[in-house]
Amino acid sequence: FQQMKPMGVLALLISKPSGCPEPVSYENRIMGMAQKKQIEVTGLETPQEQLDLFDNLPADTVVKEIMKMIKGGESEDNTLEKLTSAYKQQDLPKVHALIKESKDLDMGGFLDTRNEKWIPRMIQKMDQHPVFFAVGAGHLTGEVGLIELLKKEGYKVEAVK
Repeated sequence: FQQMKPMGVLALLISKPSGCPEPVSYENRIMGMAQKKQIEVTGLETPQEQLDLFDNLPADTVVKEIMKMIKGGESEDNTLEKLTSAYKQQDLPKVHALIKESKDLDMGGFLDTRNEKWIPRMIQKMDQHPVFFAVGAGHLTGEVGLIELLKKEGYKVEAVK
């Protein structure tokens, strides 16, 4: 742990929420389905870009969040449960509100920066062939969410239920 960055410790703590003995991420499930069908899977950012994002989060903010979890403060699991529920109900306004309510980490800025970087990359891929993008629900919402950014670029965006 001494050599890990604070975000790495936080990721370990939230990777296995209580009440879920064997969590499986949607990302892993989608990637598994694509691999079975031999569909190419690529990312919108490189692994190094992802690591750089976490390096730019203020360490003291992340440490504060870790300490809150360890001391049993306001439950992250509760927030995660609320986000998961809103996601499953396809309630994007609720997902957006829950993200905005987070006072400890600037998730809005974190998401917005990535969204703006992803749009040209998405357009380049969409111009080549049909493509399926799987992103976290937080990336979809708000004025700088992928849905609004794609609409501003002239794309028609429809929900799939």
